[in-house]
Amino acid sequence: MRRSVSLLSLVAIGTLTGQAAAVMPNAPAAGPAAGVLQPKAGDPVRALVVGTGTAPAARASAWSKFQQLAGGTWVGLWDEVTGVPMAVHGEGLAAPGSVNDAAAAEQFTRAFIAEHIELLAPGTAPSDIQLVDNIGDGEMRTLGFVQTHRGIKVLDAHLIFEFKNDRLFVFGSTAFPNVSVPESAVTAAAATLKSAGGSTLLAA
Repeated sequence: MRRSVSLLSLVAIGTLTGQAAAVMPNAPAAGPAAGVLQPKAGDPVRALVVGTGTAPAARASAWSKFQQLAGGTWVGLWDEVTGVPMAVHGEGLAAPGSVNDAAAAEQFTRAFIAEHIELLAPGTAPSDIQLVDNIGDGEMRTLGFVQTHRGIKVLDAHLIFEFKNDRLFVFGSTAFPNVSVPESAVTAAAATLKSAGGSTLLAA
């Protein structure tokens, strides 16, 4: 199942109404599940995300930069709380070979993330955005990334990029801006990860 379906649906709803809401999958209403770290005990994890079709003032500069470099017409749907673009679609950016060549798609996307990090994940280093999916079917290609902080994944923080006809035509982010987690939480997360041999998540 393509993740772009949800992104494009959000864009379509936002274009028509100027606002949209999305249910965050597997996100409990009263906090993360046992074993998932929180910066402060009791901090809720959002189960409902409200979006707006108007770019927030905090992203005006980054959005303007993207529009100038990309050219053409682009439409965005923005998270009202974090101010990041949950879904953006437009005329597309040329990305030669991206549909059939996984390496070319990754190279293009990593360069795009580095160029527009203040739009996609403000306050995050491009190196903290890690690839988890690179899937193509000959017609389209989807790349999925996760946001990390000091090597630990941030809960429900994803970046998705869709390619068709060797063009990036839709992307979105649920990354958290300016992630700040107490040193004790990061240390505990690293210890848990080492002992369990699996993935540990930070709730931003």
